[in-house]
Amino acid sequence: VRSIAELAQEGEGVFWLEDGQAHPDFANHPRMTGPQRIRFVAAAPIRLANGESMGVICVGGPDVRARDEMLCGRLQDLAAMAACALLRQLEHRKALAAEAKAQAANALSEALVEAAPLAICMTDRKMRMLRVSPRWLTERGLPGDMDVAGVSLYDLVPYTRTFSASYERCLKGDVVQNNRVALTLADGSQKWVRAEVTPWRRPNGRIGGLLIITVDITSIMQAHEQTKHSEERLKIATRAAEFRVFELDHRRKIVTNQDEMNDPLSNSPVLALGYEALSQDMWQLVHPDDRERVRREWDAAMAEGRTFQ
Repeated sequence: VRSIAELAQEGEGVFWLEDGQAHPDFANHPRMTGPQRIRFVAAAPIRLANGESMGVICVGGPDVRARDEMLCGRLQDLAAMAACALLRQLEHRKALAAEAKAQAANALSEALVEAAPLAICMTDRKMRMLRVSPRWLTERGLPGDMDVAGVSLYDLVPYTRTFSASYERCLKGDVVQNNRVALTLADGSQKWVRAEVTPWRRPNGRIGGLLIITVDITSIMQAHEQTKHSEERLKIATRAAEFRVFELDHRRKIVTNQDEMNDPLSNSPVLALGYEALSQDMWQLVHPDDRERVRREWDAAMAEGRTFQ
């Protein structure tokens, strides 16, 4: 047997039971037969605007009572008031849940920015700072704990104005990458970074600003420059000493010669022999009178793990 609440929620209006004790489905109900001796019952469903039923408001009494439309109207008004109160409570709970979710997401993004092994800067569409990692600040010669929220990127780091055209492109949806960017700091020193600038988007899909990520490659660039200078000095030394310097590249299967690189018309015996011949027997470059002695010295150096000279 279905309950009074179920019957009320299934109907469109107010469920009215004139005499429950005379009704075959409810005559033995505890409220009808117990101390309360309920006879009449009226119940109105509590429905939200979308039609979802959230419960019922029910009244009853010990006397048989014929259906009263005025009482039905008041009961429906009371159910409507309950639905409005319930809807406000549900909306409030949703708002609290959304706020908690946003705070959690904000805390997570902040933690990621703080801990990321990258220099990260997040701006709005007007290039005002929203979030920045300590690494990003220190790489630009600024205190890592500096509060820069709301400060213009161009005011904080003036030389970034030179990249304004790229930033404008990204604010229109482009992504800009550069493997080598020179940064001149306030003290005049220079750093090199690999950079990527990409737009970030709001939940509605609109661009909210820029995400600027950089990786410091200054040490790599310095090592590259040192290697380049070392190569230049080696070239000068070999020319002065009239040495022959060549390189066998087993991966590309080519042979290169300093003389040939500096003078394409140079008639180098190394290049004349070619990679295949040299890879099979490089000793043919040594004078026949010295070949056996040089080979023995080479084998000894290799066996002892030292540089051959």
